Amino acid sequence: MRWYRTVILLLCWLPVTLPFIEECFVSHTLAFATEEAAELIEIVRSDRPYSEKLRACRRLAEIGSPEAVPALAELLRQDENLSHAARLGLDAIPHPSAGQALIEALGDLDGPRRVGAVQSLGVRRESEAVKPLAELLRSSDVATATAAARALGRIATDAAVRELLEFLPEASESVRTGVGYALVEAGQQLAAEGKHAEAVRIFDTLANMPMPRPLNMAAVRGAVLYDSQHRAQRLLAILDDSDAAFQVALEAARWLPATDVARQVAPILGKVSPERQELLLELLSDLGEREVLPFVLPLAESTNQGVRIAAIRCLGQLGDVSVFTLLLQAAFEENAAVAKAARETLGQLPDPRVNAEIVSQLARRSQEAPQQELAILIELCGKRRLRESVPILLPLLDSADPKIRHPILRTLGEVGGPEELQALTARLLRPVVADDEVVLKEVVRLIAIRAADRDGVSRVLVQCLAQAPPDLKKYLIDVLGVVGTPTALEALRQLVWQPEYQDTVSRVLGQWMNPGAAPLLLELAAKAEDQRYRIRALRGFLRIARQFDISPTERLWMIVQSLKLAERDEERLLALQALGRLATTLGLKEPEGLSQRDGALEQAVALGFNLAENLSSHDPVRVRDSLLALATLTNDPDLRERAHQLAAKLAQ
Repeated sequence: MRWYRTVILLLCWLPVTLPFIEECFVSHTLAFATEEAAELIEIVRSDRPYSEKLRACRRLAEIGSPEAVPALAELLRQDENLSHAARLGLDAIPHPSAGQALIEALGDLDGPRRVGAVQSLGVRRESEAVKPLAELLRSSDVATATAAARALGRIATDAAVRELLEFLPEASESVRTGVGYALVEAGQQLAAEGKHAEAVRIFDTLANMPMPRPLNMAAVRGAVLYDSQHRAQRLLAILDDSDAAFQVALEAARWLPATDVARQVAPILGKVSPERQELLLELLSDLGEREVLPFVLPLAESTNQGVRIAAIRCLGQLGDVSVFTLLLQAAFEENAAVAKAARETLGQLPDPRVNAEIVSQLARRSQEAPQQELAILIELCGKRRLRESVPILLPLLDSADPKIRHPILRTLGEVGGPEELQALTARLLRPVVADDEVVLKEVVRLIAIRAADRDGVSRVLVQCLAQAPPDLKKYLIDVLGVVGTPTALEALRQLVWQPEYQDTVSRVLGQWMNPGAAPLLLELAAKAEDQRYRIRALRGFLRIARQFDISPTERLWMIVQSLKLAERDEERLLALQALGRLATTLGLKEPEGLSQRDGALEQAVALGFNLAENLSSHDPVRVRDSLLALATLTNDPDLRERAHQLAAKLAQ
């Protein structure tokens, strides 16, 4: 037990020794980095090839050693080809000497190299570079002057901003835009640092300067966003400004507190043009502040159609049961666009009390209401999935008008279950007009797909199947395939050997969405008299073997059965491909046996090799024997060589 006492002793001393260990590790790491940096610096100063010096610059950037600054600064000035790499190396060194080296190099560089050095000073936010950068603002080279402006915008100190603002009035047209964007960047940088007052002063100056419109609008947006004290006044002012400013205000409003914006915007709804009313209603809808509802309601009855529709849609987000009557009346109107918007809004109102109102209106109007109004209420029951409407809807199915029957049927498709399906299949068994039959079949399929109680649906469909004429039987077979329950499968088993239904049943079984159909498909693949149905059943059987979650042993058994029954190379190939994905040595003999069949020799051998290679770590001896056996069967020298090489490797 001495080791046990040693471990306890080490654990007790760990808190004391850990700082020392950490210090030693850090010291060792720093020493190693310093040694590596010295070697890289020698490479930079040597006459080594370009590629080596380039790699050295990149590595020095990763290490970030201040000792490399003089060598990189020298390379920056003297080697035009490596100047870029040297500058990036200086970029990444956090020591102040790197920034100072870039500043000192400005006077020795020109063209793109000087522009690059200026950009680096901006990236590093070198406050000591403000004065030389301010001098470069007045350079005759537009690229240099613009780069200097952007660098000052990134540095964003008081001195940097002052230089930009002082230079802006005298800037040439070619540089002015660059200075403007630099000031926007400076304002955003100051705002990110919490210096909102300074940022707003910059944005206000820019907004009132003769600048390109996008720059003025960016400045207006910044002022609204960051001037929390006067935000409301600013927002209201630009909402009454030009169209471009109005669009900026709408954008900025979505970045501000929703409650504050809604309280400022709602009172001016009635004072702006109809075009702006529509945009403001969309904004209020997005903000979702329901306290502005009293300002929106009058516009839902506006004489301007666009405004009225926008207000109705806004009620979909802000409204509750109190707007139900207004919306229902709009939904009944002859104006198609308004009625459509009202129906859509009623369909999405979040207040659950609306459901009871719709059902109540349906019950009250079911006998005497105009057909168009009744159809709208029925449609709303479907949109909102109101099962409580079913007892009212079912008696109305006997209506003589398809304008009522068809909406009822479609609503039952949205909300129905096995109970409603019973009534619908009973109608299918009766003689119905062609239009009704199309809708009925669509609805029955919809319930079969959506119903939670699939067993209940299956029982209803099977009951109908027993009484259905041949054409309806084929339709019901398709629907039973959608349901996919054991009850549905048993019903198809009773029909699969009847010649008039074998085509439909074999097709549905081939698309079955669970492994339950496999035994029946195998039986059909083995016994069907018509080759078309044997092939279809075998492909369906292989599909289950390839795609569904079953055990490897069961999958292998299914593939072996498929290989025994396959009459064509197409099905053999499918089986071989499925076998190649099995991670079990149980399948090693199958390619060897299959290779004896006409037309599959080389495919089988190639598959066997792939399978053996994949399983070489599972059972080396068995894999080696299988490889040697397959090598004797192939005429391909490359496959034989491959087999012998792997077999020899496994024998080691």
